[in-house]
Amino acid sequence: MPKAPKKTISKTAFVRNLPPTLPAIKVVEKAKEAGLVLTAQYVYKVRSLTKSAKARAKAAPAPAARKPLAAKKLVAKKVARKQAAPASSHETAFRKFVLQLGVQKSKALLNDVERKLRALVK
Repeated sequence: MPKAPKKTISKTAFVRNLPPTLPAIKVVEKAKEAGLVLTAQYVYKVRSLTKSAKARAKAAPAPAARKPLAAKKLVAKKVARKQAAPASSHETAFRKFVLQLGVQKSKALLNDVERKLRALVK
């Protein structure tokens, strides 16, 4: 009569079948009793991957509900407005400078520059 094949369990499945509250050292000892060679580091890695897989499964986004046509048009208009007038890097730098310096001081400096340019053009 043929022998029944031994049922072997993978190391990963062995670790996952034990409670996560069981210390890694105890898991290694139980694995040794079962004829498996594990390290505590391996147990930590398997548990870490199991936790992250569960978190990804929970965080999977639900299928998006269909937006009404009016909402789609509104979104399209907002996107078009943003794409229509991209600010240059100089404009962005100028705006940051104005915010740092202050609006009143910036206006005074711009008026001074305009006055000097008018004097040069005349």
